[in-house]
Amino acid sequence: MSSYRLSIVPDALQGRVSGIYRLILFSILTIGPPVIGLSLEHLGVLPTVSIVWSGLLLQAGFLFVNRQMRLATLPHAEA
Repeated sequence: MSSYRLSIVPDALQGRVSGIYRLILFSILTIGPPVIGLSLEHLGVLPTVSIVWSGLLLQAGFLFVNRQMRLATLPHAEA
């Protein structure tokens, strides 16, 4: 994913795109475990696992039906 992002984003925007990418990634990494813990505490194991798996299956289904994602290629080098 990183190499694709580096190859498709113009050099002038690399810092901004990397900053947003890291902001989103580290936000999810810090928010995810407490949310899972609260969900396990209040809902239980099976509902929590069902919710997480549903999200993963929805994401996989979206990527499967999205034609742009299935046909994504690296940009060609300009001559």
